[in-house]
Amino acid sequence: MRRDISLAIGVASAPPLPYLGGAINGARTFHEWASKVGYDSKLLTDEDDPVTISLLGQVLESMLDPVPPRFTGCSSTSQGTA
Repeated sequence: MRRDISLAIGVASAPPLPYLGGAINGARTFHEWASKVGYDSKLLTDEDDPVTISLLGQVLESMLDPVPPRFTGCSSTSQGTA
């Protein structure tokens, strides 16, 4: 099953670089567009909390997690015989 995903990242504060005022609004606009055209989109910004590598990894893993395998009715354990 195909699923289109989008992760919009807006980091405005990344010292020692100057503050990037349009980063959050740009990411938000992209996220809104992606959602409207059918993407399963997430928005990640440093508006409230910093965007860390750990947080980015968590978000990506949650977006890329495969669908759980279907139950096949087989068992790898034996119940024994009488």
